[in-house]
Amino acid sequence: MNRPSILVFLVLVTFATKAIDSKPPRTQSPGTVEAYVPDLGAMMDSIQLHHAKLWFAGKAGNWELSAYELNEIRENFAVVVQYRDQIIKEKQIAAIVDTIMVEPIAQVEHAVSAKDHASFEKAFDDLTTTCNSCHRAAGYPFISDPASERSARNESAFW
Repeated sequence: MNRPSILVFLVLVTFATKAIDSKPPRTQSPGTVEAYVPDLGAMMDSIQLHHAKLWFAGKAGNWELSAYELNEIRENFAVVVQYRDQIIKEKQIAAIVDTIMVEPIAQVEHAVSAKDHASFEKAFDDLTTTCNSCHRAAGYPFISDPASERSARNESAFW
């Protein structure tokens, strides 16, 4: 099994496990339907997947896919804010997203629009650094995407 296949398998297993683990006990009466809202970890897993796909698409110069993945990241953050605006380290998630994520995402968008590889790499690294710093500030320093490992990733699926 090649690395991309293993990565896809692991991501699917992670989502399946999160979906199973995050279901609250059934409390509604029979015949009623309660909307499922994933936990914060599952939502962040989705953002992480789009973040990785954004890197591969931008590195390959697939600007249309890059723009799509960046939009998916934005949409996922909006869902996090809407459904999981909880307090982490005395700050609301919405405040964190609004104060630290807007500028790095805008810089990536500018680089993607300009179809500029060098600007994209810098903006992507800045976005990654911002994500990692937020994870550290929230008490999760082990959740990170080390930029130095990018060169070891298999990029063939995004050509």
